[in-house]
Amino acid sequence: YDNSIGIDFRHESDQTYTEPFDGANNITNNDFANNIESEIRVVSARYECIEDNTFKSSGSTTSVYLENSGDSVIARNTFTNDNPKNNDVHSLLILGNHPGTDPNNNNNVVVNNTITGADTAIEIRRSNQDVLTGNIVTTGETGIYFAATSKDNYFYVNAVMDNTIQAKDDTSNYFDFAPLEQGNQWSNYDENQNGENCDAKDADKRCDD
Repeated sequence: YDNSIGIDFRHESDQTYTEPFDGANNITNNDFANNIESEIRVVSARYECIEDNTFKSSGSTTSVYLENSGDSVIARNTFTNDNPKNNDVHSLLILGNHPGTDPNNNNNVVVNNTITGADTAIEIRRSNQDVLTGNIVTTGETGIYFAATSKDNYFYVNAVMDNTIQAKDDTSNYFDFAPLEQGNQWSNYDENQNGENCDAKDADKRCDD
């Protein structure tokens, strides 16, 4: 509570981003609140497990900040933001390496989290082949944002409800799992009067049944 950063795992050398080491830390069953920069920050460490925690933010810039840290799992956490919108508060921010370096931030799994009221609930930047499923994202400014240079990530079987901007995709990511025809639940999906032949104006590029 009330620190600059709640938990900080970093593997750096003279500010140069290095090949991530196998951190394999388990952060479970904790309550985080009111840390200024981040509740949890992980830099250059793989195989992290962040599960079953509660994050209550009234000031953090980012609740969970994951940079250059692939093959990690973020599951069953609850994020609540008490700030008004437009305060640049991220519940979850996943970053890859700096541009021009080898990508090491792939293959993260974000599953069964509940995020309420964030400026940006989930932002993926410079990270590929992540899977985001079973999450509930509600009443924020932006629900899910795939920023430039993130590609081939999967976002399916999530409930994205009543955010000002439900989803943004700057590149080429997947908003369904085609083999099983699994999309997402959107509170503002587009349909005609019969729910057929709709014009999908949202970022998932499809109508959900």
